[in-house]
Amino acid sequence: MKLNLFTLLLLALSVIQIVRMLRNASRGAIGLRSALVIVCIWAAVGVVAIYPDLLNVLSAMAGLENRLFFAILIAIVLILQLTFRMMARMERMQRAIDRLTQETAVISYTQERISRGSSGTAASANNGALQRADAPPG
Repeated sequence: MKLNLFTLLLLALSVIQIVRMLRNASRGAIGLRSALVIVCIWAAVGVVAIYPDLLNVLSAMAGLENRLFFAILIAIVLILQLTFRMMARMERMQRAIDRLTQETAVISYTQERISRGSSGTAASANNGALQRADAPPG
């Protein structure tokens, strides 16, 4: 374990981000599952910053010789996973928006018919009576 400036900066950044995520989760600004995923990612960054040889062991277990390729592979997998989750969440939100829009339209239409029906009942009855009075006997 060799501590240099980069290691200390990476470790400090990971601790700051973990504390920030825990605070956001406790305030309810972020969901518990999202906070847990982000905390795990930053904890892994902190552990790899302290023990960089661990990345060599993990990359060898994955069958990759270069730890940089392993780190890039993990980053790509994480980005794809997060993108998929975000797209699925956006799809659910879009369906909820569509459903709310339809319900609002039905309620608005119903209220409009009711207001027309209650205020227009006497007027429509008078119009009908006038039309019948004006009509030629037949």
